[in-house]
Amino acid sequence: MSILLELKDIETSYGDVKVLKGISISINRGEIVSLIGNNGAGKSTTLMTISGILRPNKGDILFNGTSIVGYPPHEIVRLGLIQCPEGRRIFPRLTVRENLLMGGFLRSGGNLDLVFEMFPVLKERQNQYGGTLSGGEQQMLALARALMSNPVLLMLDEPSLGISPIITQRIFEHIEEINKKGVTILLVEQNAYASLKISHRAYVLENGYIKIEGTGQELLDSEEIKVAYLGIR
Repeated sequence: MSILLELKDIETSYGDVKVLKGISISINRGEIVSLIGNNGAGKSTTLMTISGILRPNKGDILFNGTSIVGYPPHEIVRLGLIQCPEGRRIFPRLTVRENLLMGGFLRSGGNLDLVFEMFPVLKERQNQYGGTLSGGEQQMLALARALMSNPVLLMLDEPSLGISPIITQRIFEHIEEINKKGVTILLVEQNAYASLKISHRAYVLENGYIKIEGTGQELLDSEEIKVAYLGIR
């Protein structure tokens, strides 16, 4: 497998507060890689640093072998590195269809018919305002909107946040389906069990450092992970 995304010794701060303290991760083309950790560990900061929203103080980020540090966010999107943010952040006063079309604003190649096939509820509600959807439907819309950007690598930030267990299961099934269609995925998720179960590899982020890495199954089998993140004692 070839490396698609690589972070080398990344340090990122908010003002004087250092959040990422020299993390290094790599994602091979075609993988699902999870980044797990407690609140405040630096997971969302990692995604925002990759997306160009935050600029690292130190280190390098390589996408397809090219450094993207200093690229503005819209140029990173044009490369096919797409983030689906925490909290969904759909456009509540646009229809479902309009939200989806906005996903392809900077990068063409998204297929509306394919998105509707994967998320039939969105086809049924395509003329409904985004803000009137349920939480689970809004999460599906956020995911579908990201797909309309035709991602090479899709970064998902807490896709199960605030939705029911049944819809969470469906969301994770969609993530696996998207990966099988050739999209590489970086998954940030507090539901450690669900994310590790579908991941080829995973990293545990703790206080701004990478503490553990391994395959998804290795981390599921780890006694330390069971106690700290899976609630198994």
